[in-house]
Amino acid sequence: MASNTINIVSWNINGLRATKTPLKSILDTLEADIICLQETKTTRDNIDETLANIDGYNSYFSFSRKRSGYSGVVTYCRNCAIPETAEEGLTGLLSPDASTDVVGHYGEPCDDFTTDRLLSLDGEGRAILTKHVIRTEAEETAHLTVINVYCPRADPEKPERLEFKLDFYRVLQMRAEAILASGSHVLIVGDINVSHKPIDHCDPDNEEIFCNTPSRIFFDQFLASKAGDNNEFGGGKFVDTFRYFHPTRTEAFTCWRTDTRARQTNYGTRLDYIFSNTELVDRSVLTDSDILSQIGGSDHCPVKAVLNCVIISTKKCPSFCTKYWPEFAGRQTKLISYLNFEKNENKNVENESKTRTEERLKNTESIPKGEDGNLSTNLVKKTKKFI
Repeated sequence: MASNTINIVSWNINGLRATKTPLKSILDTLEADIICLQETKTTRDNIDETLANIDGYNSYFSFSRKRSGYSGVVTYCRNCAIPETAEEGLTGLLSPDASTDVVGHYGEPCDDFTTDRLLSLDGEGRAILTKHVIRTEAEETAHLTVINVYCPRADPEKPERLEFKLDFYRVLQMRAEAILASGSHVLIVGDINVSHKPIDHCDPDNEEIFCNTPSRIFFDQFLASKAGDNNEFGGGKFVDTFRYFHPTRTEAFTCWRTDTRARQTNYGTRLDYIFSNTELVDRSVLTDSDILSQIGGSDHCPVKAVLNCVIISTKKCPSFCTKYWPEFAGRQTKLISYLNFEKNENKNVENESKTRTEERLKNTESIPKGEDGNLSTNLVKKTKKFI
């Protein structure tokens, strides 16, 4: 990784514990500063230190509160890219009231959603936010918020899941635009669970029907496009970065069915995206976005983006970091206690030695002087070296 760039990778890993390769090896191979994984299928009780506290990285997990082994996202940041703040969920309802190092900025209250509905949307472990301080090539300091999401899938046999999916999209847009309005740049990365245009699908069938599904209509208004004589962005506030750099590339897919070995024939769909606010690409801060189709290990492949700027890492991880979980922090506490015990033991030994020396000094007073009158004095001088 070049020191003057930020590399961000997103990957639906389809089970964090399913991989046979050690996770640290996977993270190192991806060569990214920020790695966002989706569909981890983990719960807190089966996360151990090999997944939570990986050497060289700090991690931020969100789990499903509804089903075990379902959904879930995690963001790993290198220790040279520690975020300023971090947070779970899109609604703000999962953050402790007393927490001061959350990302914040939730947008105006929406009467369309009840509190129960918002909690339900955040209850499947589908979003992690990390906010970073960056410095651009022009030596400007700014904020970059990375929203790692695993968007819901619409089940044709369960109409309520389509409604759930669209509500999730709406809350995601509301939160992302509120953070953008606060002055931070925004990247939305993850498995969006929709192939936006016919070019993003191996078999789009009837184009008119394909383009008029609710999910695709949503992203038509969410995403910006360049048009007009000035070639300026119009429409939404975010850009599909892959299509910005590769507008006509065909057969560019990120997900394949495993039961039909569809990856071998590249019969797939593009479900994984990196969306950027328009300013990042307009000012050439975001310089590349691509699909890492050569990397296997899941039914999805990773996608990446490169930014021409650097992260100014904070000194301390935000309180949401996994390293502060009691089950892991407790081990650190035991180590600290052990070190304190050793320190106290050394201090006790030092005090005992000093006491013995003082007693020896007292005893020198009873030693008679030699003929030269220096015997006692010499002994005192030698004894004082031990104090």
